[in-house]
Amino acid sequence: MKRTPRHTLLRIAAALTLLLPALTACTIVSQRESGPDEPITFASFLPDVTKAVVNNEEDMEDFAVWMYIDGAPSLEQERVYNADAASSSPLWTYDSKRFWTEGNYNFYALHPNPADGSGITAACTAYGITSITLNSPNADIDLMTATASRDYPLGGDGAVAFTFEHLLSRVSFVAATGSDNIIVNNLTLSGIAFSGTYASSGWVLDETSSISAVSGIAVSTSGTTDLLDMLLIPQTISAECILTLGYSADGQKVEKTLIIPASPEWVAGKSYVYTLMLHYTDATLTVSVEPWVVEDIAVQW
Repeated sequence: MKRTPRHTLLRIAAALTLLLPALTACTIVSQRESGPDEPITFASFLPDVTKAVVNNEEDMEDFAVWMYIDGAPSLEQERVYNADAASSSPLWTYDSKRFWTEGNYNFYALHPNPADGSGITAACTAYGITSITLNSPNADIDLMTATASRDYPLGGDGAVAFTFEHLLSRVSFVAATGSDNIIVNNLTLSGIAFSGTYASSGWVLDETSSISAVSGIAVSTSGTTDLLDMLLIPQTISAECILTLGYSADGQKVEKTLIIPASPEWVAGKSYVYTLMLHYTDATLTVSVEPWVVEDIAVQW
């Protein structure tokens, strides 16, 4: 058998050495072209930690997404995705896959999902969520909305990013004391609207009501003690908004009625902390306005 000369083998090896990086580069940069079989996916970005709902993605409740695409060749909008629920168990998914087709897309999201029994109803058109009706007597619904748009194929087929914004205010009552043996027995907040309708012009409130909480909570002499934590419709504080408080100080009962200060009024996305300073015979009330703690949480579908 004829043997290949050694110098020829060396030339072949050198040529392969030069060729391999080029082949590897081609492998790295080659990408599968997007096609009509590419499903639409979403990424929800929740920058603000709220009341126990979005401390992490596992805590987030279902939310609804509406999707509209231009109905070419006319200028009318065609609704192709109507309030399908997303679920976080075990991963974010939605029931019916939708696939990219050429056109301009508008997406609208609402948290939580306005399903039966949720205390929320909503209406959406191609131009946005036109109204949201909220009924939250326990003040425990974290109401948020988000919008996004995409031109396909110009904008690509990557996940559509939502950034949610809060429509409610967070209102908390905490207690502090420098005395021993202070126990809060009851607390009632009256003159507050827990239901209403939201539209582009803002909130229209229903009748006011009250909420009660607290039973036998010992107040720490170090720092503050949580009493009541609520998510409430932004509203102007009226003279009817009062706090009725009952506590015992070293066995002696104290009853107080405190007027909630008219300022500041409650604004969406702000956190209001009312601090009750409790003494043996008296109680005072102060308020501070704080942003919700920022913590980036990305949920991939």
